[in-house]
Amino acid sequence: MLYLQGNVMGPPLPRWLGTYEAELHEVIRKTISQRIYDIILVVGSAEGFYACGLARLFPNTPILSFETTIMSRWQQRELLRINHVRNVEIRGKLEVQEFLRLVKDKKSLCLLDIEGAELDLCGAAAVPYLGKADLLVEIQASGRYSPGEVLNEIRSRLGRSHRTQILNPVRRNMAELQARVGSRWTTEALEQAAEEHRGFAQQWLLS
Repeated sequence: MLYLQGNVMGPPLPRWLGTYEAELHEVIRKTISQRIYDIILVVGSAEGFYACGLARLFPNTPILSFETTIMSRWQQRELLRINHVRNVEIRGKLEVQEFLRLVKDKKSLCLLDIEGAELDLCGAAAVPYLGKADLLVEIQASGRYSPGEVLNEIRSRLGRSHRTQILNPVRRNMAELQARVGSRWTTEALEQAAEEHRGFAQQWLLS
């Protein structure tokens, strides 16, 4: 995938190096890519890393990409353009009722990265609509709830209809990365470049 130069939402170097959110690489490659979906929703899509990547992986599947930030939506249009992607529709904020309408009775993939609003889209009222949905949720604090509490709450809500799996942080394979970039980078510089600078151990919920 061709990628943007300049600032994006979060450090760009891990995206350029191919190490960004490496926790998801295997599950996307070995599990998600083998499935067939009626629709894919990327909620909190920023500059389009996943919207564009999934569009390339599923070129015949309609993808709805939701992002509230105007600049990020502009960057996303540019990312889709340089990658010749045409099956993504970019939208603004996704309301809960619209989300439920979109996933009802459809085999869908929903990637949620919405800065703590995951509990809204995975609320108790939403669970009956999510029976045919595959969910990939980035876990973050939400109001008075810690990330751990958010994770436990979503797992509890989805437990009756979904098998859930926690994706924990993984170490970047620096030897493989060093072999790929060659001698242009020192090991120390490469380690810093691959760092996402989150300040906490990121977890994802797959269901």
